[in-house]
Amino acid sequence: MSARRTGLFGHRIVWFNVPVVKVVSLSASHRDLDLDLLVQFARAAGGLDQAVVAGRAARAAVVLATCNRLEVYLEVMPNLAAQAVESVISVLAREGDINAAAVRAALVRRDGPQAVEHLFAVASGLESMVVGEREIVGQVSRALDAAREAKTTGPLLERVFQDAIRVSREVERHTSLGSHGQSVLSVGLDLAAAHVEPWDQVSALLVGSGKYAGAAVAALRRRGCTNVKVYSPSGRAEKFAAPRGLDAVAPGDLVKQLRDADIVVACSGRGDVVLDLEMASMARKGGDTSAPRPLVIVDVALTRDIDRAVGDLAGVTFFDLAKIKAHAPDIGIEPIRRARQVISAGVERWFEWRERRAAHHRVASRVQAGDTRLTGVSNGTRDPREAAA
Repeated sequence: MSARRTGLFGHRIVWFNVPVVKVVSLSASHRDLDLDLLVQFARAAGGLDQAVVAGRAARAAVVLATCNRLEVYLEVMPNLAAQAVESVISVLAREGDINAAAVRAALVRRDGPQAVEHLFAVASGLESMVVGEREIVGQVSRALDAAREAKTTGPLLERVFQDAIRVSREVERHTSLGSHGQSVLSVGLDLAAAHVEPWDQVSALLVGSGKYAGAAVAALRRRGCTNVKVYSPSGRAEKFAAPRGLDAVAPGDLVKQLRDADIVVACSGRGDVVLDLEMASMARKGGDTSAPRPLVIVDVALTRDIDRAVGDLAGVTFFDLAKIKAHAPDIGIEPIRRARQVISAGVERWFEWRERRAAHHRVASRVQAGDTRLTGVSNGTRDPREAAA
């Protein structure tokens, strides 16, 4: 197929149409949904990118799942966008055992410029539970890495995610958002500070051994807490603890270490409860003292590591994502306004690149079509398709 228009000097220019691919995003976040539904989405998101790409409606897919959002970015042909979206809904409904209508109602769809701008805002921390937090950009980067490993990324999503990471750094550099140094974890620890001894006297038990656990260790140490023990539900405690100079906790010692802890920071997010009411009750009743020591729990895993009922035990103060969200600091309007300006400029640059790329493909298509015509003439055929045959 080709489109014809008249040039400046009256001659006809033939632009051969090339496939126009666009970005579509589907989002579910703490802003719109109950955290319990987000938990269901998070549990259903494993392998979502591969399942959607296998259905062939989407050329590529990247899934970003954090403690307060699920984002699905698709690279699709416009005529297949609706089918790709339905594929995402179908997988989430099936794997999460959720009614498809409820999934459809929960997801916010954005196309083209809106999808790109949204990703840039997400990567810059503007859509986070704690606005301006910097952990999200690492999560965006890891989502892209995961898609590469799963072989579900494509040229358009590669570029838009790389640009999102670049724009997030520009936002940090040109606004005061990064100077606040806040995150979901830091707010949780700030809330805990009112209920524990000075940090250099605190005994901490860390549940988890992933990237977020590393951030938790750093946050505790910045506050002066150096007595940190780590328990890993996945069995990676020794590997995680050794290079950081921490003590690893064996499964059989968990109750004892819980009894001796002043604070528990839970961030494994494996989807199963690590510390249930029975285990916590055993720890609270044991020991030589008549009354157990006060215990503060900060659970920042979306798929909770700790049973909420543990917070009802005497002497236990419990901070989960819902409580942290309620205490998220207000950073003011001006830093956000400036960040939006930086993001808008980034979106404009992205679409300039997109137009250059499309123009390059149009020229390449035209050259290829010309070569095919010449081949047809040299073979004495009238139609390039006859020459190809």
